[in-house]
Amino acid sequence: MEPITFTARKHPFPNEPSVDFSLQLVGSLPVHSLTTMPMLPWVVAEVRRLSGQSSKKEPGARQVRLCVSPSGLRCEPEPGKSQQWDPLICSSIFECKPQHVHKLIHNSHDPSYFACLIKDHTASQQSICYVFKADDQTKVPEIISSIRQAGKIARQEELRCPSEFDDTFAKKFEVLFCGRVTVAHKKAPPALIDECIEKFKHVSGR
Repeated sequence: MEPITFTARKHPFPNEPSVDFSLQLVGSLPVHSLTTMPMLPWVVAEVRRLSGQSSKKEPGARQVRLCVSPSGLRCEPEPGKSQQWDPLICSSIFECKPQHVHKLIHNSHDPSYFACLIKDHTASQQSICYVFKADDQTKVPEIISSIRQAGKIARQEELRCPSEFDDTFAKKFEVLFCGRVTVAHKKAPPALIDECIEKFKHVSGR
């Protein structure tokens, strides 16, 4: 039997710059993907209005940490000072590629607030507008610049590596294909892999 060669892609950003920002997530609102920049202030105002209504019953804004890097934009709950962040307990609020942030707005009348419009890949014609507030309003331009820079780097890497099997970020391995097994049930038993290996060994005579 002839061996099969396949490639395993290396991480495209081995030494990527990553920055974290401590912010308040005011809220979010799904909007049409064709929402224009002139419409965004109205969307932001609606998010803030809804947040103000919810804060009467429970806190509307929540403290979060926004992690920005060329490989991803991640928003996760900010743990308390005495509490260590645990990914098993505090899952991310949202995570996307930085190039999927297709609009950013910073209102000069409210410099501590900014919003980003992110494409929602679960719905073809929908985006989600996330509104944030920074304790230090002078940090907002830096945050927006970091998101834009991360998206620019990510888009450049996409142009440099149009193929999944680009040799620049790939390694080749030679393996022997033994066979395949079709399982009728969605939930296979834990011992299935071990049983298949034994059967393949028996068939191949090893």
